[in-house]
Amino acid sequence: MIYSGVKLFNLKATHGVPLDITLSALLDQNIRVNWVEFIDTARRNKWWDFQTLEAITDALEDAGYVRSDIHHITLRVKAYMLANKIEEGQ
Repeated sequence: MIYSGVKLFNLKATHGVPLDITLSALLDQNIRVNWVEFIDTARRNKWWDFQTLEAITDALEDAGYVRSDIHHITLRVKAYMLANKIEEGQ
């Protein structure tokens, strides 16, 4: 099962739910996150990519993900960000 990145972002940005708490619950249920949706939603909400990457990395660590999974997820997040750069003026 895959959890909506939009929902995850909104829990954090709108309702103040820490990402690590949600990610920990999802990890316990073996549910993955749609990080592309999360990144795109963060960008629409004027988050800088470095801010998004830091929030994801810190939350994964605090939620108890193993180092290799954190590394794998953050590499994919960085690759997506680089391949889908924000156009000037957006």
